[in-house]
Amino acid sequence: MLAYEDFIKLELNPRMKVCVVSHNDLDGAGAVVIAKNYFHDCKYFCVSNANVNKVVEQVLTDTEFDDRELIFITDCSVDDKDLLTQIDMINKKTDGQIFLFDHHKTALSLNDYDWAHVTQRDGVSGTKLFWTFMEQYIAEELPTPHFIVLNELAEAISSYDTWKWIERNETQSKELAELYGHTGINYFIAKYVGAGLDKITLPNLLSTQDKALLEDKEILQKYVIVPAIKRSAVVTNFNFATFDENGRVKNLTSKKIKVVTISSGIGNLAEELYEPEVDIIFFLYHDSISMRSRTDDIDLGQFAKRFGGGGHTKAAGFPITCESVDMFLDFIKAKFKMLQEKER
Repeated sequence: MLAYEDFIKLELNPRMKVCVVSHNDLDGAGAVVIAKNYFHDCKYFCVSNANVNKVVEQVLTDTEFDDRELIFITDCSVDDKDLLTQIDMINKKTDGQIFLFDHHKTALSLNDYDWAHVTQRDGVSGTKLFWTFMEQYIAEELPTPHFIVLNELAEAISSYDTWKWIERNETQSKELAELYGHTGINYFIAKYVGAGLDKITLPNLLSTQDKALLEDKEILQKYVIVPAIKRSAVVTNFNFATFDENGRVKNLTSKKIKVVTISSGIGNLAEELYEPEVDIIFFLYHDSISMRSRTDDIDLGQFAKRFGGGGHTKAAGFPITCESVDMFLDFIKAKFKMLQEKER
């Protein structure tokens, strides 16, 4: 595992040319914001879990990135064995050029490498973890007001991504997530990088303009998203398998799930709306399936890993591939079967 003390010894400086490969959600974007506020020349990719290996390999082999002195992989992980070996060899030759920071349970095995730091500490997201390692450097480089804003932003993002905002009733964390989902990463980065930080007046991380954008989203939610969730199908007796060390099915656990076919950031709203007896909710996107759970006896992260994905015990996802497309099609059929029955 990469230790903080060893990372600090690297003596980073803002003139280093870096590349960040991060997850394409709010938490992944937060890590990009941190890097771009310190490094003057920072290229970045925000990708789905299914594309992490491919993009990291591209950064390592494409001549366009030959000038990158540091590569950060944040809030996501590499799981291709050959690629992991390649990264390890590069780091041994360069005394450290590539570093990985993640907080997903499915990536804990990467702690075997001294260039990776994966933690399951309570309330620590990918952004918060990367901030912990970069905090000292940023404190020395940025004006104090900018540093304070970034610290508040890292806390708010981490609170949302680890679901702490619910028990703390931190509505601003939820609003940040809604803003990111509604406007995308370019708007978000411009807002919280460099001169954009001058426009932030704490304790408010969102501006009047941001609030107006969220009001537009509420209209979309009321007339499009909520009806779509209510029309979604419930699938009974969906079997989750657990396997022994030889890959054989050890046991099956049957759960009732709800399937939502709409590509919007509506996880929390859907959890409020689906029926009390439903155990798990699946979101079907055009190229992936995302899952959230109310139950403790199914590890969605391990389930997703079987299909090339990953995540947490109660929130995970995986790409739609040849291995998972049959599941996707079955969910679609279940939805229309339910609609047909309602119309009779």
